[in-house]
Parts: sequence; structure tokens; C-alpha cells
Amino acid sequence: MTIDMKTNGPLGAAAPKDASLIAGLSGDSRKWLDQKTMEKEKQDHLLEKQLSAKEKQKITARYLVIAMSVFTIIISVTLVTKSLPDETVIRKGYYNTNKKTDLCLQNLWVISGRIQKGEKDPAHGLKCPATGAGYLLRHGDDGMAVYCPNPEIHKVSALFVTKGRPVPEVVK
Repeated sequence: MTIDMKTNGPLGAAAPKDASLIAGLSGDSRKWLDQKTMEKEKQDHLLEKQLSAKEKQKITARYLVIAMSVFTIIISVTLVTKSLPDETVIRKGYYNTNKKTDLCLQNLWVISGRIQKGEKDPAHGLKCPATGAGYLLRHGDDGMAVYCPNPEIHKVSALFVTKGRPVPEVVK
């Protein structure tokens, strides 16, 4: 048998495209064609396997990147949340207070900030809005403390703030 270099098949044989041409081939040509067809199918099948394996790797890599991104976001949000300052407590508990008592508490918040800054006279320039009297400054076990001079006018036993407990406190 003579091989045609252009078609890589028997001399004078064109690449058959339909069944009538294949039926007209001799036994050797038909075997050769069947062998080439099988080789081509094997190559196509291997190529499909390789592509599907590559696609699986790509999909796996994508899911891995997504999982790592979600993990990073969760850790970042957690760290940012922990780094934010706590909410300032305005009051502990519920007290039905009037406007002048609320103003006195606001003054105690200002005094608390001054105490935390280390000022020697944190109540300087501030007076109880109900009576106009200056706040009382005392030194005790909890450090410096500042009291409202007339808590009974606010209908409480005590209004105060200390260095160790900077949230103004109301004692009924």
C-alpha cells in the first residue's frame, strides 16, 4: 500500500465525509480509517479529561479564594469591632428626673472628664443648676470625688462622680 503524504492515508484517498464513500474503501483503507478514527476519539477523550480536570482545579481554586476572603472579612470585622470605643453609659438604671437634675448630671459628666484628665479643681466654674451652689470636692479611698451640694433638691440621696468610677452615680 502506498501512503499519500497530504492526506496521510492510502494514495489517492480523500478524507471520507459520508458513509457512501467509506463503504467504497478497500479493507486496508477501512482498517486504516477505523484506526485513525479511534486514535482521534482517544485524543479527544483525553483532551476532555484534561480540560475537565483543569476546570475542576479552577473551580476548587475559586472556592478556596472565596472561603479565604470570607474568613478574612470575618476576622477584620471582629478586630474593627473590638477596637471601637465602648458606648458611653449615660445612666445606669431608670430614674424619673426633672430638667435641673439632668443638667446637674451633665455637669457631673464634664467634671468626670476633668477628673480623668487629672485637673486639680475639676468642678471649677460649674454650679448645681438647682441651687447655684458649687460642687463639693472630697478625697477618699476611690481617689477624688465630686458631689452635688444639695442632692435632696433633686429628690435623691446623692449625686456624685469619682476618679475610680467615672460614670456619674445617683443614689436614691
